[in-house]
Amino acid sequence: MSLGGKMRTWAEIDLNAISTNVKQFKKCLNNSTKLMVVVKADGYGHGALEVSKCAVKSGADYLAVAACSEAVNLRENNIKTPILILGAVFNEDIPLLIKYDITPTVVDYEFAKELSNEAVNKNKMAKIHIKLDTGMSRIGYRCENDTYIEECIKISKLPNIVIEGIFSHFSKADEHDETYTHLQYNTFCKMCEILENNGINIPIKHICNSAGIIKYPQYHLDMVRLGISLYGHYPSTEFNENDIELTPAMTFKTKIVYIKDVPKDTYVGYGGAYKTDESKKIATLAVGYADGYPRTLSNKAYVTVKGKRCKVIGNVCMDQMMIDVTGLDNLKIGDEVILFGKSGNNNVTVEEIAALIGTINYEILCNLSKRVLRIYIQ
Repeated sequence: MSLGGKMRTWAEIDLNAISTNVKQFKKCLNNSTKLMVVVKADGYGHGALEVSKCAVKSGADYLAVAACSEAVNLRENNIKTPILILGAVFNEDIPLLIKYDITPTVVDYEFAKELSNEAVNKNKMAKIHIKLDTGMSRIGYRCENDTYIEECIKISKLPNIVIEGIFSHFSKADEHDETYTHLQYNTFCKMCEILENNGINIPIKHICNSAGIIKYPQYHLDMVRLGISLYGHYPSTEFNENDIELTPAMTFKTKIVYIKDVPKDTYVGYGGAYKTDESKKIATLAVGYADGYPRTLSNKAYVTVKGKRCKVIGNVCMDQMMIDVTGLDNLKIGDEVILFGKSGNNNVTVEEIAALIGTINYEILCNLSKRVLRIYIQ
């Protein structure tokens, strides 16, 4: 059985779309506002290295990741652009932070002290960004306790430490009600003002995520962080092309590996979760939940074959799944199937897939597994 090529399941990443999205957002910013692009989780499943190179070439000023290992991978692949680790960092990461000139997020004095010691020993300067918790209750100093002032003052006096930035994160900027976002912003500004009044100079302040960039231009400050919308997707259903025109970068594809005709009352897949109500033509695809296609889409989702929507039937298996191709003629093994992404007038979008299973577009994109080959188009 020949599939007509080496690929079983793959994701096509349109780098022109990445570039277009960067340029769209650059047009929204003042010349003094930097653009940070978020490439954590392997670039939201798109491939952090290729996305980073494309985004920087298109005008991005800064990169952001979630873990030290992600930053090191970029540095070892010759990415010279400043990189901020948005998430937690650990003492064992410190030698790598200094070696590769990676900027950590700092949320406690003891870590900053260890970072300072390593920087002094290596005769290097260590840039840091301080995280403030203005309403996410995740990581960062909270405003209710004045100890953050004392800690930040102590951090600012550590040798070879440069407080380059300070930031927080909106939790509801993608919602219609603006009350909480305004509250977070005002809290952030108040905390920054207190620190500056205590002699701490902070060149880069940033709080806007993708939703914040689009909806709150007055809150752009010194830098903004472009995440989900870098990849061509809106942060929530509150946004659409009337706010800003985005181009999705990923198209998820697979191939037909088997075609058969079955009679009425035939069970399909594990547990007999689907039973034909008439004679059907069924195609088996070379993709399953181990590739990142959610099992919860069983008997719910559609894919596109030759421009027509075909329903997923039966439970999605680990490595394969079945679709109803009744009425489609001239199908053959090896034919391409679009799981989501660009497919003419019958697009199956990431947002449609996410809505079917009660999740968000972010999760669908990030869940594509390593065995899904990324093919870059430019």
